[in-house]
Amino acid sequence: MPSANFEDSWYDVSMRYYYQQLTAREKEMFRAIYQSAMDYAPVTLQVSHAYTDEETQRVFFSLWYDCPELFQFESYQTSYQQNGAGEYTYTFTPSNPYITREEYLRRSERIRQAMQAINQAMPQNADDYETELACYRYLAEHCEYLIDEPNTTTAYSSIVYGYSQCDGYSKGLNLLLRCAGIPCLYVMSDNHSWNIVRINGAWYQCDATWDDPLGNANVFLEGQDDCLPHLNIPDRLMLRLDSHAYSLPEGFTVPVCTEIRDSYTCRDGIYISSGTPHAKERLEEAIRTAYAAGKRKMLIRADGDREYSVLEQCASGIYSIMPDLRHFKSYSEMPELYCIYFEFE
Repeated sequence: MPSANFEDSWYDVSMRYYYQQLTAREKEMFRAIYQSAMDYAPVTLQVSHAYTDEETQRVFFSLWYDCPELFQFESYQTSYQQNGAGEYTYTFTPSNPYITREEYLRRSERIRQAMQAINQAMPQNADDYETELACYRYLAEHCEYLIDEPNTTTAYSSIVYGYSQCDGYSKGLNLLLRCAGIPCLYVMSDNHSWNIVRINGAWYQCDATWDDPLGNANVFLEGQDDCLPHLNIPDRLMLRLDSHAYSLPEGFTVPVCTEIRDSYTCRDGIYISSGTPHAKERLEEAIRTAYAAGKRKMLIRADGDREYSVLEQCASGIYSIMPDLRHFKSYSEMPELYCIYFEFE
């Protein structure tokens, strides 16, 4: 059953990154509307001031994008009255023509049950990266990218229905990670959304939508079930993509992401950093070692133009690196992220 207590939410309140950037006045409105949304009922707020349009817009931005658990949050009717003492009484009434309060309560219980099952399947004694990877892979395995279905922009759609657009992927991952104790926030451009997450003390960019091979328009990932080039990368890589230019209201900021040590390529792939001496030899040895260890799918990132050029040479000359190779299948290039994906049979 949903709780109307703001402090007793699905996860620690400190994880609401945009909420923390609101003023004291704005937070007061935020908490009142949040209570209304969780109760699915009108709520009143008595204050000694009138809210400006800018304040109201900032509050609703935070509610829309900082509370993935409010999957029923469709729209609001807002009214106020002023008494002779100069006090204002605001009334906030949630409005969603698609579901009743009873249906909302049923769905709330269903998503909580789904979340509980997901948490129970998490690896034991895992660090932040391993927990994040389990959540990331859950979405990849259980959610398909679809834009022609209704209600595809919420955490509920990605976690329970199993289909979603980028909004649903981003909000679903946001909710999964926060409930696992990992700070995460939703970010957006003019036509896309993804996440920023704090892993083992450092902030990273990640995009679960673009790393899902099911129904993804990204040809680089088509049919590739162990290739996560957008998982935990720094700004200097993610923000090179035209589709990932921030679109935030004035006054809001997001964390700066500079690390790469907990990226998928560093933890589970092969990574050649910029300025690596003898890059060609290091890369060839890494491919041979991974293949000898039984790895048949390799995501390799060579971080820098010079190193990526070496990586391209290795890809085109794979048989000269491994002359006894008989089962090389294919490779795919993603130059904007300095990645190449090798697959062996």
